[in-house]
This record gives sequence, C-alpha cells and structure tokens, in this order.
Amino acid sequence: MPRHPKKLFSLDTAPCGCLLRVMHICPSCPDICRLQELGFSPSSPIRKLAQHSALVCLVHNTRIAIDRELGRHIQVEAV
Repeated sequence: MPRHPKKLFSLDTAPCGCLLRVMHICPSCPDICRLQELGFSPSSPIRKLAQHSALVCLVHNTRIAIDRELGRHIQVEAV
C-alpha cells in the first residue's frame, strides 16, 4: 500500500496539543543555530502547547516559548 505524504505546517499554524515532528528549518532563518541548540532540529518530536503572543512548545521535556515569527521558519508534520 503506498504511503501518502503527510501535510507539513509551519509551527505557527500547526494545531495545539498534538505531537509534531520537526521536518525542516528554513536555512535563511537568522536564529537557526539557536533553534537547534534549543532542540528544534530535524526529526525531533515536539508538542505545541499554546499559541498566544508566543508559541509554547514542549521540547525534550522542557517548555520553550518562541516568537511566532520564528515559528514560521520551522516546518513540522503531525505524528
């Protein structure tokens, strides 16, 4: 049976509460190194907990808040 490609979202538009997997971070993102240091690296599982003025995510059992603009550079898929 052929696998259907999963839909990719930018982190700022992904639904809250579900488990996500980081698929890609835009290479032109000015904070790509910092995002990777925080655990936002390709294939990393994350959970988006809330979306207000910042995006709150659970990354490696740590809650991290990032700016919504930064979240636009992170492509994720639902797991």
